[in-house]
Amino acid sequence: MKSLYCADCPRKYRPIPGDGPQPASILIVGERPGANEHKYGKVFIGKTGQELNETYLPLANLTRSRVRICNAVCCWADNNRTPTDKEIASCAAHHLPREIELTQPRVIILMGGSACKLVPSIKLDMMHGIPQYAELFDWFGPVVPMYHPALGLHESRWMTQLLEDWQSLGHHIREDYWPEPIDPPVTNYRILRGKEVNDIQLPPVIAIDTESHGTTPFSVQISTPSRSRSRRGE
Repeated sequence: MKSLYCADCPRKYRPIPGDGPQPASILIVGERPGANEHKYGKVFIGKTGQELNETYLPLANLTRSRVRICNAVCCWADNNRTPTDKEIASCAAHHLPREIELTQPRVIILMGGSACKLVPSIKLDMMHGIPQYAELFDWFGPVVPMYHPALGLHESRWMTQLLEDWQSLGHHIREDYWPEPIDPPVTNYRILRGKEVNDIQLPPVIAIDTESHGTTPFSVQISTPSRSRSRRGE
């Protein structure tokens, strides 16, 4: 019988299993259990779970009873410590393949930076809310990186982005629309040369998007019907 604990687990606290139906079309992967989850033995039942159930899932036309939820790391840690990269890799490799096999998800949602580390190509700050095709152990399909709901509870300025991302997810789910995203080449704006700037032949209509951390600019994206470019600052 397979152990409940991964090889690197300190075995100080019990692992908390996933919750929800199996199979399920949506599998949500969070970070690790909090104090309430550890106390009652069920994932996402504290304030963060309430926020997920009552605010974000409905925006995507989902209910808690329709989705499967688990964590990248199954055991609580004192002071709700963020898991290390080693803990994430070891614990997830121990339990997630079986979780995915039984759930048979159409889509996997990775909530928060820790869960997104399961797919090294994902850069959460740039890809949040955007479906990415990725391999997760023996599974391949649409993966949606999301900010963790706890972020909105701790810093209200992030709630708008969370709301928009979950609304967008609802559109993809309703339409069962999971296009393979275009990955524009990224160049540091400080080393741009005139030729590359001139290579972008601007049509009558272009789309421009910007990203920032607070008041600090992070990147600008320019898209035309046939190509796109992203410019990132240092």
